[in-house]
Amino acid sequence: MALKAPHRNTVKDDLTRLPGLYQDCFHAIAPRRSPAIVATRVRTSRDPDPFDDEAVEVRRHIDDVLRSWAGLVAERGGSPVPGPDRDGGVGGLAAFLTAHLDWLMDSTAAAEFAEEVAALRGRAERLVNGSAPARHHLGGCVEASCDGRLTARTSPGRLAASQIGCDRGHSWPPREWLLLSARIERREAS
Repeated sequence: MALKAPHRNTVKDDLTRLPGLYQDCFHAIAPRRSPAIVATRVRTSRDPDPFDDEAVEVRRHIDDVLRSWAGLVAERGGSPVPGPDRDGGVGGLAAFLTAHLDWLMDSTAAAEFAEEVAALRGRAERLVNGSAPARHHLGGCVEASCDGRLTARTSPGRLAASQIGCDRGHSWPPREWLLLSARIERREAS
C-alpha cells in the first residue's frame, strides 16, 4: 500500500535532516565531562577517551539502514548505490533515497521505509537534544574479579551523574561515590 502525499513530505523531511543529525551525533561521541565526575576522578595518560556508545551506535544504525534501503533501490531500479567515498556517506545515501522517493513510497515496503526513517530521525534527535542519558566511561570495575566497564550516567538536563555502575551489575549509590573515587584512584595507581 502506497502512502499519501503528506507522508512523502514527512519522509522527505526526515531524509533531509538525517545527514545533519548524523554529524551532530559525531559531536556527542566524546561528550563533555561533567564537573562532578572530573572532581572525583584523576585521569591518567593510559585512560581511553570516554566515548558515548549510544552516539556511535546511532551513527552506525543510520548508515546501515540508509545503505540497506539504497541497496534495495539499486537492486530493483538499476541505479548504482553511492560508493563509500565523499558522496557515498550518509549525505549521499539520503540524497540517493530522496531522488528515488517516489519509487520507494509507491512500493509495498513504503510503510516500513517511512517507519524506519522516522525512527532513525527520532533516535538521533533524542540523543542530540539531550533527552537520552549521557554515558561517561570511567574504566574497569573496581570490584575484585570483575571485568565489567564502569559507567556514570547523566540524566538529561543535569550536570552531575545520576547513576554509577558497571555492565556486570555492580552499582554504587551517590553516598558511596567518594569511596568509589578513592578505589578508582588506587586501581589506577597500581
